[in-house]
Amino acid sequence: RIRTMKTLCCSNIRLVSNNAAVLAEEDRSVFNISTDIIQHTFVTNTIGPLLVTRTFLPLLRASKSARVINVSSSVGRLCTMEHRAPAYSISKAALNAVTRQFAAACQADHIAVNAIDPGWVQTDMGGSQAPRTIKKGVEGIIWLATEAPSNLSGKFLMDQTTTRW
Repeated sequence: RIRTMKTLCCSNIRLVSNNAAVLAEEDRSVFNISTDIIQHTFVTNTIGPLLVTRTFLPLLRASKSARVINVSSSVGRLCTMEHRAPAYSISKAALNAVTRQFAAACQADHIAVNAIDPGWVQTDMGGSQAPRTIKKGVEGIIWLATEAPSNLSGKFLMDQTTTRW
């Protein structure tokens, strides 16, 4: 499937935005979450973005100002992580590590790689009780894709502001 996407794309890819995610165990504890849920969550939230970014890297290198945006979450921040949604939060912490690895490895290619927290957004996953509209949730992503300084890389952002990992 990724090979097909690569073939269909032009040779001047400027942006890869990894925004797929699953949250399958919100009410479970780290003590009793199933291995299947952990694996499914990691494949979707961490390994998928890693493989997509790696697949498109040759095309990103051909661009003068390429960017990779990994949509993460504040629940993946190690400095504030709590006992909730363990597979999701751990997978997002791992996505943050993937972000840092790619940012360091892509520095010589001038590819900006960042993670962003859109906040708790009114999506199918976030639900109608979430305080942020989809429009508000994507504002930071759009800014990072279009207006952020091209040398801003290896950061975790929310609302156009760098935050702690």
